[in-house]
Formats: sequence, C-alpha cells, structure tokens
Amino acid sequence: MKPSCTTALCFLNASPRFWRHYPVTTGSGIWSEQGEYQRRVLDIFREAQGAALSSRQIGAALVARQGLESTTAMIEPMQKNAIVVVHRLERTGTLIAVGRDGHGATWSFA
Repeated sequence: MKPSCTTALCFLNASPRFWRHYPVTTGSGIWSEQGEYQRRVLDIFREAQGAALSSRQIGAALVARQGLESTTAMIEPMQKNAIVVVHRLERTGTLIAVGRDGHGATWSFA
C-alpha cells in the first residue's frame, strides 16, 4: 500500500520547533546545534578585539575551536559556513565589510 499524499504532507508540515532540538550536519559531516556557528563566529570576532577578519581566518579559527585537524578539507566547509553566518550578521548590522586582504573581503564589528 502506498502512503497517501496527505500523509506525506502532514509529516512535512510538522512544526519547526520539532526539528529545532535536533543537531544538524554541515557539509563536512560535523554535527552542531542550530545557532552554534553564529555564536562561535561572534566569539571569534570578540577575541580578535576589533581586528578585521577574512572568511579563511574565521574558518581556521572554527576548526581550531573544534579541535579538528587543520587541513584544507576541514577549513573549506567551515569557511563556507562562516561566509553564510557573516552575511547574516552583516544584514542585521552586527558586522560590516571593512575591505579586502588580498584573498577576499574582511569584516569587523560595526
């Protein structure tokens, strides 16, 4: 017996609160809770004490914070996550783009 479309839609329409408490995976297969990367990125900027950081520096710092091996294969997914978080924080006015460092854009607290 095939499941009906309404049964499948009921499952897909489950409340987002139901999913919020489950860990999510990143492209690198690393598990993290929702909002954890934003908190980590903000902590990295706080520790930088006003210095402008690139996404590569943020990615490397995220890898170091998680105690992972600092290889390109680990830094690149973290860097992509950092770019998403930084753009979200830029839209909210928390971070501003301050320039380029030769490899890409740099950001700092507003």
